Amino acid sequence: MIVRAFKGKISESEVETAIQILLEIDLLEKNGSGDLRKVHSDISILDHIPRPLVKHFHKMMIERSLESIYGMPENKRHLLAATMAVKESMVPIIQKRLDEFLVSLNREFSSDGGDAIYQLNLQLFNLAVKPGEAGRD
Repeated sequence: MIVRAFKGKISESEVETAIQILLEIDLLEKNGSGDLRKVHSDISILDHIPRPLVKHFHKMMIERSLESIYGMPENKRHLLAATMAVKESMVPIIQKRLDEFLVSLNREFSSDGGDAIYQLNLQLFNLAVKPGEAGRD
């Protein structure tokens, strides 16, 4: 099902490698009959996952999001955006609220008996700084 969900973007061997990594870092486990089971109901802190893997995951999901703009019926996607002028000191608070929101949605709607897989991406990134302020790295 995972390979089909990514429509040829990943191979079966990549899925097998990913599953092996998830088993090694204790995000998945095998039950007595060998079936995979998630260890945690939700995961909000991924600091123990190698950063290149996390970056690659986000890149793949953002690419799928881009493809959905023209390649998916509107009733199968929901696109939103907000461009905001904010105080830099408020960014950690915004990040925390986004984290809490995502965990809340996952807890409320994620289901073992689900019949579809949807991806929700949240990106918060700096678009511009005031003239004379520190630049981006």
